[in-house]
Amino acid sequence: MASHCYFNRVSHRIFSSVMSRERQVPLGGDTKMADAGLRLNINMRERCRMHDLNEALDDLRAVIPYAHGNSVRKLSKIATLLLAKNHIIMQASAIDELRQVVHNMQRQIESLQATDSPAPTPDNE
Repeated sequence: MASHCYFNRVSHRIFSSVMSRERQVPLGGDTKMADAGLRLNINMRERCRMHDLNEALDDLRAVIPYAHGNSVRKLSKIATLLLAKNHIIMQASAIDELRQVVHNMQRQIESLQATDSPAPTPDNE
């Protein structure tokens, strides 16, 4: 996920101008400007966080198997997470089943090799 918040660039200019004015406030002076600058900074970070979260969910929707198309509604955030969780569980289960198949085949090969090879005798050595 490429985290590039548009609001970060725009709000940074606004925040910088507020913070430069805030530095000019004398000690014990008006704290409204400082509060406004702090609030702008907090809002900007939250906005960027939400945009980054939505971008990550869009990326997740793109890789999990479900019907994509114009006639299909976009999955909600919770539906996306639940579908991704179930997909991961399904994949893990498939991997476990394949491991069992491989293990059983290895045992069959070993037993076939053991029956095909003659037992060592003093004459064969």
